[in-house]
Amino acid sequence: MPTTTQTVLSRNLACIGRARPEAARLIASTEPAPDVEFVPTEDGVPSAWIAELGPRGPTRRALASTRRPIEEADRLVEPIDPRQTAAVVVVGFGLGWHVRQLARKLGRHGVIVVFEPDAGLLRRVLETIDHSEWLAACNLIVLTDPQDEAAIAAACRGIEHALAIGTQILEHPASRPRVAWASRGFLERFTAAMRAVRMTVVTTMVQTQATIRNATQNLGHYVTRGGIAPLRGACAGRMAVCVAAGPSLRRNAQLLADPAVRDRCVIIAAQTALKPLLRMGVRPHLVTALDHHQISARFYEGLSRDDLRGVTLVIEPKVNPAVPAAFQGQIRCAADATLDHMLGAGCAFDHGAIEPGATVAHLSYYLARFLGCDPVTLVGQDLGFTEGLYYGPGAAIHDSWACELGEFNTLETMEWQRIARGRAQLSRRADVHGRPIYTDEQMNAYLAQFQRDFARDRARGLRVIDATEGGVRKSHTEAAPLADALALHAGDPTDQTVDDLLATASSVAPAAQLPRQHAPAAAEQRLGTLIDDAEAIARHSRAAAQILDQMRLRHADQPYVNERIGELERLRGAVAARAEAWALVHRLNQTGGFNRSRADRDIALEAGLDPLQRQLRQIERDRTNVSWIADAADALGSLLRDALRTLRGGPPITSEPPPPAAASAPDLAGPAAPPARTARRVGAVIVAPASELSSLPRWPSGATLLETLLARLGHGPTRGTPVTIVTDAPALVRASLPKDAPLDGVSVLPCDAPRGAMGGPALRAARALSACSWRGGLAGATVFDEAFAPAWIAAALDAASPTLDAALVLSPRWPLIDTDLCARLIDASAHDPRCARVAFSQAAPGLGALVIDRRACGDLATAMRAAATHGGVGAMLGYVPIAPIADPIGGPACLPIDPALRDALDHAAPACALDAARIARALASAGLDPRTADGPAIARAISSDALAHPPQAPRHLIVSLSDAPLSEPLAAAIAGLIEPGYTAVTLHDDRPACPDLARCVAMARSRGATAVHVRTTAAGDDAALDALIGSAPDIVSIDLVGADQGAFLAGRPDLGAAGFERSRRGVDRLLRSRSLSPSPPDCPHPLPWVVGRICRAQATLDQLEAVHDHWLMLTGAAVIDPPPSGDPRLVALPEPELARRRRARDTLAIDDSLCAIHDLGTPTIDPADPRRSWAGLAQARSARPMNQGRPPC
Repeated sequence: MPTTTQTVLSRNLACIGRARPEAARLIASTEPAPDVEFVPTEDGVPSAWIAELGPRGPTRRALASTRRPIEEADRLVEPIDPRQTAAVVVVGFGLGWHVRQLARKLGRHGVIVVFEPDAGLLRRVLETIDHSEWLAACNLIVLTDPQDEAAIAAACRGIEHALAIGTQILEHPASRPRVAWASRGFLERFTAAMRAVRMTVVTTMVQTQATIRNATQNLGHYVTRGGIAPLRGACAGRMAVCVAAGPSLRRNAQLLADPAVRDRCVIIAAQTALKPLLRMGVRPHLVTALDHHQISARFYEGLSRDDLRGVTLVIEPKVNPAVPAAFQGQIRCAADATLDHMLGAGCAFDHGAIEPGATVAHLSYYLARFLGCDPVTLVGQDLGFTEGLYYGPGAAIHDSWACELGEFNTLETMEWQRIARGRAQLSRRADVHGRPIYTDEQMNAYLAQFQRDFARDRARGLRVIDATEGGVRKSHTEAAPLADALALHAGDPTDQTVDDLLATASSVAPAAQLPRQHAPAAAEQRLGTLIDDAEAIARHSRAAAQILDQMRLRHADQPYVNERIGELERLRGAVAARAEAWALVHRLNQTGGFNRSRADRDIALEAGLDPLQRQLRQIERDRTNVSWIADAADALGSLLRDALRTLRGGPPITSEPPPPAAASAPDLAGPAAPPARTARRVGAVIVAPASELSSLPRWPSGATLLETLLARLGHGPTRGTPVTIVTDAPALVRASLPKDAPLDGVSVLPCDAPRGAMGGPALRAARALSACSWRGGLAGATVFDEAFAPAWIAAALDAASPTLDAALVLSPRWPLIDTDLCARLIDASAHDPRCARVAFSQAAPGLGALVIDRRACGDLATAMRAAATHGGVGAMLGYVPIAPIADPIGGPACLPIDPALRDALDHAAPACALDAARIARALASAGLDPRTADGPAIARAISSDALAHPPQAPRHLIVSLSDAPLSEPLAAAIAGLIEPGYTAVTLHDDRPACPDLARCVAMARSRGATAVHVRTTAAGDDAALDALIGSAPDIVSIDLVGADQGAFLAGRPDLGAAGFERSRRGVDRLLRSRSLSPSPPDCPHPLPWVVGRICRAQATLDQLEAVHDHWLMLTGAAVIDPPPSGDPRLVALPEPELARRRRARDTLAIDDSLCAIHDLGTPTIDPADPRRSWAGLAQARSARPMNQGRPPC
């Protein structure tokens, strides 16, 4: 029998403590389990019984087979293949025999993570059985706490490659009942940590080149701007408040607006939180940035030097160069090892090293510790999607979304869809209140890193206060409201201000921490040397590849092979002599290095290879490896040449260049695109059906829109692009052009085939209330859908000679397209495989266009035949619950544009004479020639005109009806306010109870409203519903209020339980009637559109997902409305300025007493001259600053 000795325990714990000293200390300090009885076995090693209290009284359980524990262990580990598995998570240590057999199988070529929650049992086993021999020969990590996410995350650190190669879970059968209480929670947390590690590994390999490109493009900033070294310890003992832009930011960030708080606490904001804080009157001391994508420049759009007075941007040099270019204030650079290595001692200086951040929020935290701050308080750091939101109020992304907001596309809808687009990555956790909350793998990865950092700092005696008041729970923090944290830790009002502390630290910085005057010139010289060395490494590597090819072919001739080995050694020496460039190549070659490591492991694990076979495998490994090195050296040379051009004054490269032509494009709406050819042919296709040509307005001069469009295409960068006008009315096309006008490069293609598009009344209705938005219509309808006719486009591609690969899709209603943007779209489609299927932009309607290739066009045509609601460009670029994709506006297929194009106050696609006159006036006022003016200038002219000249009629008229009959004054006002072909009408009848609703609908239609939209709870009686159905509105919105009776009553207590039942019956009745109505040939989607609407309210937070996605799949239309004004916890997200301006300019809401119900002073509309009343109201709105008063309408 084994004997218990302290020596055995010490030897075992010494081995365990190598990887996790905390585990060794815990086991050593724990009393051994008393009820373990060891017994001999036939395998010559001990087994044991452990006493337990079962449901029927005391019992005992074997910790391993009591006959043959080694044979049992061998059977358990036999399925594990070390070639496919590099990491094994063992649940239950038992007596350790199965772990021993696994360790002998993996050796040093794998990692074993053992979870055993019974530290007392571990103590008893490890002081009794000497496992030290095999423990010393393997990589083993012991974890004991199933709740300690920081320890689990720390255990994954350093074994990333093993986890990425392959991980398997091995449950010890004998331990399963004993550890079941803890194993599920442990495995959930370990799996989350492992996913985070794998994401980090993949991100590192994928983003390495972009990281080095950004760093080298920022070289000018790095050698001329100050570093953070002078700030080390500058704010020792002060509290830092690290602000992120999570959904909970609005709850307490306004407390930071107090100047006394800013004087006493260091305020550090992630760049995503900068604009929201400035809007709240909070001016952070420091802002952090490190994101690699150029889209991050939007966080600084519109911010002047005065706005940023007293704010310093701290960047990691890997940030996209668009960020420091956009920031108008002071910038400091943290140290970057790659750049320091690249520059050498001649021009580098001490920038101040800081731990690299996974996110700006991590960088903010590390910066706070670098400054010496303690405690660090977190605000807005949700790490989850609090209350159905992805971002906090006022987030910069809301400004990017503003151009597509409208009646059927609210911020709340887009926030939910932003979450749901990553559905495959979503998981649920508990929030700070114990309620379920969605988070995703990326957020989990960030949480794991934070908790590891917090655990480390708490062990150092430092404190972290989580004052987010929302989001997920965070281990190793103290939860407290921000007000309490400020009261306790903000410091003495008589202390030196934070601004003074930072200024003093900067003023006394030693010379070694300051930029050097000659640094730019020295950096240029250094880059030239590195470029030469990178080219030499590429040459030597390709020479080595040729030698290795010959060695592989003549491997049997060992004297020849040995001679070639000598040549390889000489080449290796030549590469090693260029140590600085070689280190950079190695840094760039992350994927190649990972593959080399994996190949080494595979060869080491290959049993039975004789020396010659092993050598051949090594030659094959090296042949692949030197090819990776040569490619990496080429890439490094290219990066350095680009950096040299930028350093000498060239524009920074802010976007990732397209991958090689052989790469396949990422998927937007189907299978990956075929490899992009170097010369894809793209032509312009103008889709001109008779129904559109016959209704097009003309310019006030009498010229046609089509004439202007063709003139623009014939000038500038699109000149020479083949143009095909595909139409079912060639005579109308000719009539739209000056008589006998030459059509150089333009062909007219007659086409009688069905267009294959949504088209007709359904599309007009879908887009009527989003006329100024490129996206945001019903079913996600975009402006591109207005010109999208897949059958006609395919015909035009085929008719060209030679045939075309893709089409720049245009409408005759877009006479002022930005030809520079069109040329960029064509070039992206022709040369960038990531844009092979589709390329587009966020330009306002009439200024941008879409390029779509033949295959994508065919795929969408097929999708539209299968389901008209979920076909078309809107479905490809939008959110479809059963096939969610990341929003393409964040990908390479969406080309970056001048913000003026995106944020035009009005559209440039005339649909009526009023539109044509407005646009012509705008161009004339700006002195612009419509045939040659550039797109941003046109957009600015349209916006300026929109501010100077309120429209003659509301674009959106909202009438709130009651149960009173329609009065003649109200009827006259409605009729007078509608401009034919311009105004859309919403009739709000939420019971329904208005006896004249059908008359209102008929009147609006007869006056030429672009669409008639009825909004109702459908809670009226059958007769009222039948009247609504019979009135044939274009759109019916159902205010569902809630998915169940409780939520319904919380939102509409006035309707009662009977109202809930009537509403549900009314919805069914409406949907049935729609399904029975035949659709006209040009309108495959049934009318009316039926929109399911639900408010984001306390009673509905857990219903948003199910209701929104159900209605989106059922009818193609769903809206999440802002919370009701009386909700004490939830508030509506503030509208971005562009959306407020558009709404103030275009929308009028009146009730049946003719009051303008959302305007200051509730003015009334004169039924005798409603247009005059509207003009006065619109003028008053345009004169009122947008940030004062209640938003109109």
